[in-house]
Amino acid sequence: MQQNSHNPTRLRQIALLASDLSAAEDTLNTVLGTEVVFRDAQVAQWGLRNFLIAIGGDIIEVVSPFRDGTTAGRLLKKRGDGGYMIIMQTLDAVARKNYIESHGLSKVIFSHETQDGYCIQYHPKGIPGGMMPELDSHKPSPENPEPLMSPFSPWHACGTDYKSYSAGMRRASHLQLLQATCRLKPGEKDTEGAARTWEQVFGAKREGSELVFTNSRLKFTKGVDGLPEGLESITIGVKEKARYDDILRRAGNQNVYRDGRAVMLGVEWRFVPLPDSEARRLWLSYVTASREGTNCPNGGALHADAGDEEPDDAHSIITPSKHTPKAFRVLRGSVSTGGPLRPFRLVKQDIVNLRRRYVSDWTLFNQLVFASAVYVFFTNLLPGITFASDLFCVQPLNILGVTGPFSVLAENIYALCQEVFDVPFLPFMAWSLIHAGWLHYILAIINAHDWTMRYVTTFATEIFSLLNSIIYFHKAIQELERAHASLSFAAFLYAVIGAVGTMLLAIFLSTAESWKPLFHRYIRMGLTEYAAAISIIVFIGLPHVGELANLDKMTLPVSETFRPTSPDRDRFFVEFWKLPVGWIFAAIIPGIIITILFFFDHEVSSIICTIDRYGTRKPGGFAWDIVLLGTTTALCGILGIPPANGLLPQAPLHSESLMHLEMEQRTVIVDGEEKVETHEVKRVYEQRWSSFLHAGAILAFVSPPLMKVLGLTPTSVLAGLFMFMGEQSLSVNPILYRTFYLLTPPSELPPLPMSLADPRHRDCTIPATDETSTPPPRPSYIPVHLYTILQIVTTVIIFIVTLTRGAPAFPVIIVALVPFRLLVMKRWWPREYLRFVDAWACREGTPEDDEDAAAKQDEMSGSNDGHGNNQEDGLSGGVFAPHGEEHQPKTSPESGNNGADHDWIELDFRTRADEELAPDPCPALRRAPKAKRKAPSGSPALYEIMQTINDHAEYGASTVAN
Repeated sequence: MQQNSHNPTRLRQIALLASDLSAAEDTLNTVLGTEVVFRDAQVAQWGLRNFLIAIGGDIIEVVSPFRDGTTAGRLLKKRGDGGYMIIMQTLDAVARKNYIESHGLSKVIFSHETQDGYCIQYHPKGIPGGMMPELDSHKPSPENPEPLMSPFSPWHACGTDYKSYSAGMRRASHLQLLQATCRLKPGEKDTEGAARTWEQVFGAKREGSELVFTNSRLKFTKGVDGLPEGLESITIGVKEKARYDDILRRAGNQNVYRDGRAVMLGVEWRFVPLPDSEARRLWLSYVTASREGTNCPNGGALHADAGDEEPDDAHSIITPSKHTPKAFRVLRGSVSTGGPLRPFRLVKQDIVNLRRRYVSDWTLFNQLVFASAVYVFFTNLLPGITFASDLFCVQPLNILGVTGPFSVLAENIYALCQEVFDVPFLPFMAWSLIHAGWLHYILAIINAHDWTMRYVTTFATEIFSLLNSIIYFHKAIQELERAHASLSFAAFLYAVIGAVGTMLLAIFLSTAESWKPLFHRYIRMGLTEYAAAISIIVFIGLPHVGELANLDKMTLPVSETFRPTSPDRDRFFVEFWKLPVGWIFAAIIPGIIITILFFFDHEVSSIICTIDRYGTRKPGGFAWDIVLLGTTTALCGILGIPPANGLLPQAPLHSESLMHLEMEQRTVIVDGEEKVETHEVKRVYEQRWSSFLHAGAILAFVSPPLMKVLGLTPTSVLAGLFMFMGEQSLSVNPILYRTFYLLTPPSELPPLPMSLADPRHRDCTIPATDETSTPPPRPSYIPVHLYTILQIVTTVIIFIVTLTRGAPAFPVIIVALVPFRLLVMKRWWPREYLRFVDAWACREGTPEDDEDAAAKQDEMSGSNDGHGNNQEDGLSGGVFAPHGEEHQPKTSPESGNNGADHDWIELDFRTRADEELAPDPCPALRRAPKAKRKAPSGSPALYEIMQTINDHAEYGASTVAN
């Protein structure tokens, strides 16, 4: 979930505080005519008692402390009876948690895996409304295939006896939760801003100052002097006028109904007579919206004129009018407010994020930040000298520079201009980059990130990463070839030694932190942080020492003055306006190709430098950075210098160089007492100084005095740096590790999970004693090997294309891999193997997971229409992808959940038994890479995987040790 989006969200439970639990139970049940459907005995260990009553399929929970020192007790003393928690239900609470934490939107104070779902509570700080928020989800199961589809679907807070509490829900089916209203702090008036905060954090749809849930609404009102922040009112719809009149009568008898309103537990209760037809319409709209993956178009609101009329909003595409042409409905829904093609939607969001984080990006500076700037300078200066957009981009962790693929593209465009078309190169390239600039603008305006990168899988990104590595090594070989043609044989041999030495010394020093007990910790840290810089400086100076000084040298050509290096240019800008009009329009073709390459490369580098592993908390952005990329690309064309875009592997290595340990405090409850525990977590310094200093150093080195120093650099060091970059990129590419499996005898390969076995044998068990029986066949590695071979062959073909005159078209081939993977490969490979080796690059899950979810929805739709068949799910992976979160034992009293332990069966059908019989040989295969990681150096072996990077569809690259 790279961008915020609206997710189907249900307001499932409201928790209230009561000083007298018994009196509260009597009052609520008497007035509402309800019954207690569950009491959670487990909350007693935290000094609490509770009861839950049903409002149709939704829940009102009342909590009361019976001993001092509880959070609920302190809040009760501060505000008295009133609201406590807003508990929402969504499709995937874990995915939303990852989004919230990665963007630093809120702090998780409690996370618990229930028997069939997840319970995740967030700190109320920064969340307006005075209520503790909780976002939960249920896993699909045969008994509960679509958790948001039924008004009486299972709910973990009511315990495990679904038959019992669902009967209570149905007995209260004449009641329907319509709205809750939260009052802001005294003096606060920004109700729309409060709703926007909840929208941004929890993904529920917003209309003005109201959150639109699939079953109800959450409204915010202005703060009132003398009244605390918190829950102000609850609105309940009542079917049948007679039941409505009975509730008002009972409220009067209980002396809680005065002046036209009922007040119970410090909250105003409002009742609305609700005809059966209206209730049915609301729930059908809820079911439709849940299936389509959005919130209810009418949000459970009571509009007398709703009927069959289509709501005029971005989600009108979900509930179209039968009189509106389909194509027009799709277009209108796409470009209306909140729609995927709404112009400038992501740009506006990114500008807001930039404003939120900009000042704080400049307030952090330390030794590690400086070391990172030096590291990026030495690894980025030589491949290409250009300017950076670090001052204005949303995500400063991304590093811009001239990439190997663009160098190949530019070289071939130059050859075509000079040898085939006889067109001046610089003006033609200038127009190509100008066209690429406005094409970038269009992609940003129409929110291209949301509807392009979501279909990219790691099949394509792994190939692109491998191509980058090959190009780096090829460029190194080209530098050495030039040295061989220009230098004496002895000088050439030293150039080879210098190139290999630069690479090996940088790799060796980067492992210094593991040299313990050698040297002091700070010395080891310094060697690691400045490894590339030390290696480059050593091999720049070494040729000037001793007898090596007598060897002829090939160094970087530099200018004596601050002027263009070409003798044909006497000014810093290109006279692009002199190009014939026909060639100006012809330059659109390379402009499109450059746009494809830059957009794909920049998006991938932006994603992998901010993966969950790096613990980024500030909001990022894609659309605004694409606008800046288009601007700098066009300016580079006008200035006649190579354009810069996101660099691989420099971008993730920049994040890696900023990694540090932080001590974070978490509040836990042990033996009923709240305690603050300190945990060590890895974070990355999110700041702009390292990028700014790196760009400033580059600017300094293009000035004549320091440019002469740069001119002392042997081209062999440049070749060594290319090889170092290629090694860093290759070392974290899962293709490398799967290649090792190709070279390993089958008898030595670890067994694959049984989830990949033939369906006839998937449920078999291995006989223990029967000598006449044979074990079921283990899953074969052949599909995995063929998948790896296809990636290698495809990469080689693309690389060969880069060596021909057709090289400018190679980005189109890379983009073509996306539909090839989605439409063609599923015909050749078993689905479970594709699920095993591939994944979405920019979001959680796999294409097969999405296909299974769609099939389930179609099946349920058919069943609801009376034409569905009960068929086994077969290889269906369900809606939710497995994740690697470490689940804490239940230690929070904040909601009435049943904490019964239960073995979790992963939805990719790797059961606990499977793992015992067939341990996962390589997590990198199961969760293919989205993110790159700087792997510890050392020769890789085959069987010991040291770490899997981020199960949230990240690069699953791992490092193995001898």
